[in-house]
Amino acid sequence: MILLTATLATFFVIALALVFMVLQKIQTDNTVPAELLSQDSLGARYRPMFRLLDESDCGFIASGFPGSSNLRRFRAERRSLFRVYLRNLGADHARIVGAIRDLLVESQLDRPDLAKALYRCQLMFAMAMIMVEFKLQLHALGIGTVDVRSLVAAVEGLQLQLQDMMFVQAVA
Repeated sequence: MILLTATLATFFVIALALVFMVLQKIQTDNTVPAELLSQDSLGARYRPMFRLLDESDCGFIASGFPGSSNLRRFRAERRSLFRVYLRNLGADHARIVGAIRDLLVESQLDRPDLAKALYRCQLMFAMAMIMVEFKLQLHALGIGTVDVRSLVAAVEGLQLQLQDMMFVQAVA
């Protein structure tokens, strides 16, 4: 029982550390570049991310270049690139949330329900980022895979909501 409690406490501390690491990496620049708002989808920008940790590429490297150090270095570089995309995704999310927050402040209509939903969205996104970081740590140990399609889809959905809100505000 003591071992289980100690393990859970350790896991909780690690999770908190990951939360702070993820939140530190996300830049909260609230200015939204015009190209971000005018794009049809962020999915095209993050599509390479879906294959970066694909094991089929690792098989090719292992067969073509013998030696475990080459494969280990290849995987580490791919994880590093994946983290760059992940930071950019977090920054895009933060910019879109900032723009929505600005629209809420400037709006003539008070929408506490929308502000609450935005807060919940931020919390869920942070938790999803923590899970991705945890899965990346496991991937470094050779355990499991990392799938971020739902995370990218969430940011795309938020972007569409922002575009809708901008349209409604422009019409009003």
